[in-house]
Amino acid sequence: MKTAFEKKDVYSFIPNASLLLYDVFDLPHWNNYKSELPVAPDTYRKMLNGVDVSQGSKNKILDFYSCETNLDPANVFKYWKQGGYLHQSQLKGFIDGMRLTYSEPKKSFFLDQLEKLLDIDIQISHLCNEEKNEKTRHQIFWQSNLAKLLFMPLDLKKAPSKEHHEQFIAYGKFSLIMYFIAAYEVALRNKYSIDFHDNKSLVNTQLPKFVDSGIDWPIKNVTRFWQNTFNISSVEKLAASIPISEDVDIEHKKRRLEFWRSGERNPNIDPKSTLVWVEAFCRDSSAVYKESVRFNVATILQRFAKQMYPDLFPPKVNSNIIEFESISKKQKMQQVEKLFQIYKHHYQSNMNDFRQCN
Repeated sequence: MKTAFEKKDVYSFIPNASLLLYDVFDLPHWNNYKSELPVAPDTYRKMLNGVDVSQGSKNKILDFYSCETNLDPANVFKYWKQGGYLHQSQLKGFIDGMRLTYSEPKKSFFLDQLEKLLDIDIQISHLCNEEKNEKTRHQIFWQSNLAKLLFMPLDLKKAPSKEHHEQFIAYGKFSLIMYFIAAYEVALRNKYSIDFHDNKSLVNTQLPKFVDSGIDWPIKNVTRFWQNTFNISSVEKLAASIPISEDVDIEHKKRRLEFWRSGERNPNIDPKSTLVWVEAFCRDSSAVYKESVRFNVATILQRFAKQMYPDLFPPKVNSNIIEFESISKKQKMQQVEKLFQIYKHHYQSNMNDFRQCN
């Protein structure tokens, strides 16, 4: 029987590529080319689920993925079979593809940060998996600079015990996703030439807040900020300017915005439409991009929150990212608010890196 230290990804903070890039950032899916696979979809599903398939089918799939991930087939098979780094190689392949297809300049701070921390994580994973002594592996992992970067905002003074290893890995994944979202915000500010006059994030005051018996989520906090800043008297007036292609009445738009504000549904509005929306109530043309980026980042943070803490939202959806202990909903909400404060630390860290690169 395998020990806890032989389980998949036990020495990696990098989350599943699908969660990070598509569930959180809502980027175009890396495996859109699944239809191009040289085997039947059922064969591909069987291989993903660990069911044995013919050697010929394995070779076809592995050859295909070796081209996508720039790994030789032997290594792809090793990663797939052992479950050690497959999601990391998927992520590296995605980054390579993004650099080729990006409409932005090839140098991207966001992709640079993704790649840099991914490379560090893979290096640490290799060191740990090459070490036979469990205690030494544990020390290598938790004394790494990456672990310190992710847990400094959580004020972790020493390495967790081996019994709590997996639990803290989960918190490390949470922290790392926050780090990447912060890098994304810095990249967007740079793209739209938004002033970097201080180290504060655009959502510095719009992170989740525990209020009475519930949480005020980022979209609600941003729209409240807009009401105060641009003198918008009601949510209904704010909703009225949402650009929707269908012929709908104001009540439909208001319900849509309330769903977004409550976290019941993720905002289904593209960046171009967001700009049109912001332009409708923002009289200062120089602030339109700034407010559009603020909303974009708040949307990503709220989408992430819904993935991590589904039981705090109206719909009941499954999550295997972090399992809460048997504590009250109020305690969970307070924990969410505390955890999201690490975003401020990670934003400042990304800002420091950005300034050193420019």
